Amino acid sequence: MTCLILDDNALAREVIKQLVAQTSDLILAAECASSHEALDHLKGNPVDLIFLDIEMPEISGLDFLRKLQKRPIIIIVSSHEKYAVYGYEFNVADYLVKPVRPDRFISAIEKVRGMLDVKNQAWEVQNKDFIFIRDNSVLQKINFGDILWLESQGDYVKVHTPDRPYMVHTTLKSIEDKLPAQRFIRVHRSFIVSLEKIDRIEENLIYIKGKAIPVSDSYWKTVKNSLNII
Repeated sequence: MTCLILDDNALAREVIKQLVAQTSDLILAAECASSHEALDHLKGNPVDLIFLDIEMPEISGLDFLRKLQKRPIIIIVSSHEKYAVYGYEFNVADYLVKPVRPDRFISAIEKVRGMLDVKNQAWEVQNKDFIFIRDNSVLQKINFGDILWLESQGDYVKVHTPDRPYMVHTTLKSIEDKLPAQRFIRVHRSFIVSLEKIDRIEENLIYIKGKAIPVSDSYWKTVKNSLNII
């Protein structure tokens, strides 16, 4: 796994560097003291994992995450527990409080390994043009081209197609990992849409087949970057 350390504190970076060096499957690709430096590096050098501080000058860690067009796995490393709530918004792998204990570091890396295994399995699925979902006792094949949007509803996800919706007992994140990223985009904590099915966008609403789907502020920039806007 290639990783990048982003922290404006040199001592904090050194601690993580030593822990990375002691982990056989981690390769340190870069260490950066600012978000500008990290963004420049990532343009041509994608990584699997970023160790991210929150409180940094100019561009904070949270704003850095919002600027990423393609987000690798994130482990937040912070001196303050108060930012832990943002871990849910950005779906980070783990949240480490400084000073980082070696046992907590190892636990976080174990989570990352599991996430990468899921991503690798999802990549195999993404090379196909379809997905199978469990519809009652039947495994139903659905072509990606037939999916209009997906909507989280409690413990279920409703998959909307032109013919009919399907209710699947799963999470939106689980299905998101199995969809091709170049064709589908998360626009809200409760919605994923097919880019090719979007009819129009008005303010913070996406319309597909007459259905208005909200776009939350945290996803708006990513949505704009994914569209061919003239």
